[in-house]
Amino acid sequence: MLVYKEKINQYIQSLIPSQELQLEAERRYSICVNCDEFGFRDDIEICKLCGCRLMGKAFELEPQCPLKKH
Repeated sequence: MLVYKEKINQYIQSLIPSQELQLEAERRYSICVNCDEFGFRDDIEICKLCGCRLMGKAFELEPQCPLKKH
């Protein structure tokens, strides 16, 4: 049950992020778009290793980069 609550909180924070989270998301996003594993699926920016959408991954509270870049 706790996992669902955390996911809901992360989703809400991505809809209305704090200024600090916005800056951190921009930093993470810039790392991802310059990575060799950056790609597209159906015109959506993704990580080719894990398949996550970059915008969602950038706003996660605890992002999990498969290459440990952020």
